[in-house]
Amino acid sequence: MSNTSIWILGKTGQLAQCFADSFKGETSASIRIFGRDEIDFENDLFEQLSELNEIPDVIINTVAYTAVDTAESEEELAHRVNTEAVSELSDFCSLHDIALIHFSTDYVFNGEKNSPYTEDDDCNPLGVYGRTKREGELAVLECEKGIVIRLSWLYSNYGKNFYLTMKNAMASDPSRELRVVNDQVGCPTDASDVANSVSTYILNCLNEQTEWTFGLFHFTGNEVISWYDFAFRIKNEFGFANSILPISTAEYPTPAKRPGYSKLNSKNPLFASPAKS
Repeated sequence: MSNTSIWILGKTGQLAQCFADSFKGETSASIRIFGRDEIDFENDLFEQLSELNEIPDVIINTVAYTAVDTAESEEELAHRVNTEAVSELSDFCSLHDIALIHFSTDYVFNGEKNSPYTEDDDCNPLGVYGRTKREGELAVLECEKGIVIRLSWLYSNYGKNFYLTMKNAMASDPSRELRVVNDQVGCPTDASDVANSVSTYILNCLNEQTEWTFGLFHFTGNEVISWYDFAFRIKNEFGFANSILPISTAEYPTPAKRPGYSKLNSKNPLFASPAKS
C-alpha cells in the first residue's frame, strides 16, 4: 500500500477531527487534511481540487452545511455546499478514478414510517437541509467509486452537537431547568465509532485485504431513544443536578420541521457499529 494517499475535506468539524484521531500515526498511507482556507465549498470545487496538481486514492468528505433551521432562510448557501459543491467533487473523483466517501443524514426521511429506515426506502425530506443533502447523495452515487454513508444524531467531544450543548448547559448552571423534546426518536451515533470503522475499512481496501463496495449505506448507533432520554443520559453520565422537563415538538417550534422517527437500519451493513455498554 505504499504511496497511497487519503484526503480528508474538513478540519474543524466533529467528524473530521475524529478522522484525524483515527488516522493519527498512520504510516501505511499519506493522510492530508484540508480546512476551509485551502478548500472552500462556497467556490468552484472542481477547479480548486484540480489546481492542487495531485491525485489521491481516496477522498473523505466531511464538509456540510448542517444548520438545519438556518438553512430555511439560507437555501441558496445550503444548496451550494450540500449539493453543487458535492456534485463538483463527484465529477473530480469520477474523472480521476478516486474513491469518494461522503456522509449524509437521517433527515432525508420524513419520519412517518415508524419503523427502521433502510437504504431502499423512499426519501421525503421535510426541509431545505434534508433536501439539499439528498441531492448531494444522488450526485455522489453517480460516481463510479462513490460511497454515501447516512448517519443519525451524530455526537462527539468535538464541534457542535447535542451532547456537548447539553453537557455545557448543565455544567454552566446546575440550577437551570432544561426543556427537551421527547417525541422525536432516533439513534445517537458516536462520531469516533464512525471514523474508526470507516478508516479501518478504507485502509483494508487500499491494502487489498477487503474489496471496495460502492453505493449507499447506513451507519448508526444501536439504541433508539428520544432527545429527552439522551439529555437524561448525559445528566447521569456527569452527575449533574439539573431538572429536565420533557416537552412535545409542538411546544418547541423551530423554523425547520424534523422527522419524528429516524432510526436507520442497514440491509447490507458495510461498517460495523459497535454496541455500547
